[in-house]
Amino acid sequence: MAAEKTETVPSDELERWARAGRPGAARRLGHRLCVQVDATILISPDTTPDGERWLRRALDLDPHDGLAAVLLGGLLHRQCDTAMRDGVWLEEPGDDDEQAALWLAALRERWTEAEQWYQHALALEPGDGAAAAGLAHMLTDRLTALEDYRSEFIGDDVFGADDMLDARILFEDAGEDAEAAVRDEAAHWARRALLAFALGDAAGGAARQ
Repeated sequence: MAAEKTETVPSDELERWARAGRPGAARRLGHRLCVQVDATILISPDTTPDGERWLRRALDLDPHDGLAAVLLGGLLHRQCDTAMRDGVWLEEPGDDDEQAALWLAALRERWTEAEQWYQHALALEPGDGAAAAGLAHMLTDRLTALEDYRSEFIGDDVFGADDMLDARILFEDAGEDAEAAVRDEAAHWARRALLAFALGDAAGGAARQ
């Protein structure tokens, strides 16, 4: 399916093609849906929004689709960001420690999976600037969460408090060595992304001459 021929295809037609086993249609439908706000909102720990579902379908059909991997990694990352920012489950009546633990486990799993999909895309195409930028962004988020955590809780047992879910998800049980390693890794992927984008711009400029 040529890319230029699917941009204006109605979503219901894309869905029909995706259900018929066409990976490009599943990826394009997933992409179309994952940019919508509700694609990032998790109602429960096991929520699977439609955008996520179709991107997963695309990768089931074609595991070598690096673009679908980047899109899914980015969506999972945004879902974690939205859940940690809103903290809706902490405000609902009847919530308890068990429910919070389910959310914590689910968000950690999504966070880890997002990193894995970016790495998968880079294994398919080492020069994938979007995947490298995604990893740099996620690692920078971890550092920001740690800094916010430390600004709230000052003491020897920095990770003993459990009031900030985002830090527990992104940086639990980490120490200074781990922080330095994450900082170095974030810088590494940022450089890789800049290089990939620079090479892409250079190639595009050469092609236009």
